[in-house]
Amino acid sequence: MQEPPPKRPATTYRVTVLTPIHIGTGQRLTAQDFYLDYQGRTFTRVRPEAVFAAVAEEERALALYLQGGVNSLPPTLQQRVLQERLYRCRLPSPLAAIPHSNRPEVKEYIAAAWYRPYLPGSSVKGAIRTAVAWAALQRQPQALRRHVLTRRIDGKPKPTEVDTKLQQALAGQDQHYDIFRALRVEDTMGVPAQAALRIYALAVVAPDQGQHRLTWMVRGRSRQGPSQYHTSRERAAPTLVEAFAPGRELRLTVSQDTVLLRAANMGGKVDGEMVGRWAEHCNAFAKHVAEGEVQRWRGVTGMETYVGFYTDLLHQIERADRSVFLNLGWGGGWRGKTITEAFGTEMVDQVVRGFNLDRGSRSRPFPKTRRVVVMPDNRLWPLGWIRLEPL
Repeated sequence: MQEPPPKRPATTYRVTVLTPIHIGTGQRLTAQDFYLDYQGRTFTRVRPEAVFAAVAEEERALALYLQGGVNSLPPTLQQRVLQERLYRCRLPSPLAAIPHSNRPEVKEYIAAAWYRPYLPGSSVKGAIRTAVAWAALQRQPQALRRHVLTRRIDGKPKPTEVDTKLQQALAGQDQHYDIFRALRVEDTMGVPAQAALRIYALAVVAPDQGQHRLTWMVRGRSRQGPSQYHTSRERAAPTLVEAFAPGRELRLTVSQDTVLLRAANMGGKVDGEMVGRWAEHCNAFAKHVAEGEVQRWRGVTGMETYVGFYTDLLHQIERADRSVFLNLGWGGGWRGKTITEAFGTEMVDQVVRGFNLDRGSRSRPFPKTRRVVVMPDNRLWPLGWIRLEPL
């Protein structure tokens, strides 16, 4: 007698990191968490237990550490701490502002036990969910798309409430019972920090008023005034992050509940057939993002390598047999993280103005800025791209 097919057939994918990925804890590493060798231009993240053991018996050392961090410890204690480091890597060099900062901070990457970074299945599934929702909207007539969005922004709810209502309209009223329950994405295994993480400098850039030359944010918006930009890269205000480095490989398992996928629509516009073809929809959405970025930034002096990455990505998507391309984590930008563009330019403008997303600047196309990674060889890349290949 032939055995029935498994309820949850699983596929394991090789995950290749294409551009640096930052999925943060929400915390920042400070001088108490790492050692900076400015002369050798290296960053060393230390183990907290090693620091506590080194300073426990010396009151003066503890005071120095609390005041100035690992760099303030006496050389003998520093060596003890550094011998039990989590990882060491080169400091990013392109932005001159980094070594002159007295107290630099670094956005921390999430990690499992023993400080082993990984890719969360929830982040991957969230990217899949966005792509499938975008594909579901493409199936609908433009008038119906406008109606779906208009109904959910009436009364000016909070932006997060709009997102929730849109997801409910597309996938079902309760995410615990919607059709995406049929898709299970597991976390990757944690890997040693030394093998996975590097420190990257991020900058916020925008075109000048003529839309032909790149400018760099030197000060963000505050109560004192709007954001300020300069044409000199050396004036940029960098953000330092821990991130998975390009070229790193992991393993990810995705399983599908065939019973749920064959079930009737659960109250939304996304059905089991669409979820079952998630890989196809992810590549279509990645193509939409890449084409939009190439169109937006082609011809802006300074963004050649950024446009070059997306041009190459389009070629990879075109040649892809079974590969899947996704954008994950922090800093990927409006186009890659939302489905608003599926509603058309007029509705995008209504959303931006209605929720004051442009802070009254009325600059179009929205958003005018991009957060980019300044690679060690001075290339500018986007954050968060990965490729999945079934094994």
